[in-house]
Amino acid sequence: MIYQVDGDGAASYPIQNGSVATYWAGHEFALGGKRYFTGFAYNTPQKFDKDTKADAAGSVTLTEATFELKDPGTPKPWMFVGNEYWIGDYGAMGKGPKFDGSREVLEYALAADKILLAIPSIDGEAPNLVQRSYELFSYSPTPPKNVNDTRWKYLGQVLAGDDFTEVCKAHPDQPCAKWAGTLKFDGAAHAMPTIHVVPHGTAIDDDTGKSRNVDGREAAIYVFRDGMYGFK
Repeated sequence: MIYQVDGDGAASYPIQNGSVATYWAGHEFALGGKRYFTGFAYNTPQKFDKDTKADAAGSVTLTEATFELKDPGTPKPWMFVGNEYWIGDYGAMGKGPKFDGSREVLEYALAADKILLAIPSIDGEAPNLVQRSYELFSYSPTPPKNVNDTRWKYLGQVLAGDDFTEVCKAHPDQPCAKWAGTLKFDGAAHAMPTIHVVPHGTAIDDDTGKSRNVDGREAAIYVFRDGMYGFK
């Protein structure tokens, strides 16, 4: 529905000029008295030469297809609303972060016709380190006034956990760090909220080099500015 290329059910497949499209995540949500489902995907850059090496800083293009529930209980309950070929860039090395199905997608109502999603992701590519994050998106079904604008927007990433368990297993004499963060939204009605990531677990103390407990007193704060969320 996004690329108009039949992948025969594959979750990842080439589309054109060396670009590869990959299904990332899907989520069903309610907005303005209606139910929607959006499937997110990403595609790698097109290649026009023989260089096939992945760029360490190379992000991928986020895309989406959205559907509205029109006829529940029928063979075709979902009506195609539309798709967008670009809603932002994320990831590195020619791929996006993995969707983390062990955590729930979080929702925050911005207005009667706008919603904020925090979709859990996980990155286990670094040696002996697993990082958990949330990818942030906003959506409004109202067609944008600017033809270059989009209904869906990627708003950045917030870190929500570090896991050095494998390091601890290999080096039991060293201090261990493993923490997970809970997201809390704080904002006025219809405004982009401030996001607090409240940690729980253990971290390495910068002064002593030893493991210590962390809690809500050390929450990381992210604010929305210039169209993206960033660390305050």
